[in-house]
Amino acid sequence: AHIVPVPWIPVLYAAAMAAEGVASLALGRLLDRFGPGIAILGIVLAALASPLVFLGGAAAAAAGVVLWGVGMATQDTILHAILSELVPPEKRATVYGLFDACRGMAWLAGSVLLGVLYNVSVPALAAVSLLLQLSAVPVFVLAVRSQ
Repeated sequence: AHIVPVPWIPVLYAAAMAAEGVASLALGRLLDRFGPGIAILGIVLAALASPLVFLGGAAAAAAGVVLWGVGMATQDTILHAILSELVPPEKRATVYGLFDACRGMAWLAGSVLLGVLYNVSVPALAAVSLLLQLSAVPVFVLAVRSQ
């Protein structure tokens, strides 16, 4: 799927990181105002990234890259902030390490799966990515309700 020219890939990556920076500030502010349910917004927006990147044209891919940046902000900023509220200070470093280790292993497994799907069916890749990300929403809904 050659949606954008190869030289544009670093530019799109930079755009994703810029989006992550801006989204981290915005989502952090929203988290302070509305609470942990705001993570659901970040998850849903991020879930739209793969279909946009892989199933649309160049403009859709650029929008998807920005949404991927929002997803990274959700994972790197919002989830750590939520964890800090749930874990006693003396255990935070351990919990952050455990959380990031689990996230890293899940990211590896997901990357292997999506890499295989890329060679089999790009629409299947987009669908599986969307469904896997959206599967986190019920978990967060239950977590928010239990607080």
